[in-house]
Amino acid sequence: MVGAPAAVTTSCAEGSLSNQQISVVKSLLRKWGREVCEDLNPSGIYCFGSLIYQDGAQFNDGSDVDLLVTMPEIPDGIERANWLERLLEHKTHLEDDLGKLLRRPDRSALICSVVAVTRDRSGPSQRRIAGFLLQEQLLELGHRRR
Repeated sequence: MVGAPAAVTTSCAEGSLSNQQISVVKSLLRKWGREVCEDLNPSGIYCFGSLIYQDGAQFNDGSDVDLLVTMPEIPDGIERANWLERLLEHKTHLEDDLGKLLRRPDRSALICSVVAVTRDRSGPSQRRIAGFLLQEQLLELGHRRR
């Protein structure tokens, strides 16, 4: 589990976060990405959405965190399911750390969405992700060990 940095307090108008506060959130996500890479060796981990769009200008204290994890090739269905369960464990720890960091009073509300995709680029979600890549709206948080 990633140790959460000191809590982020909102100081800007309408619940928006300062650049420094957004940087702290991104730092936590990078640490989480490294841990997931060590444990699960995904092809890649990326953040997209309001946290990185226009340098986080639209990210506020009620925003969610959007993450994309590209799964390694795992031919066996049971092994894939086990991999996804371990990813869920990592996500649960991240939810807790983000909840503390962002001082969310309702800890039962989800903070991050994690989309796990395969390397097959023919499906609709993969085409949408390819659009994000082409627009350079992804922040890399980790990648496969070589």
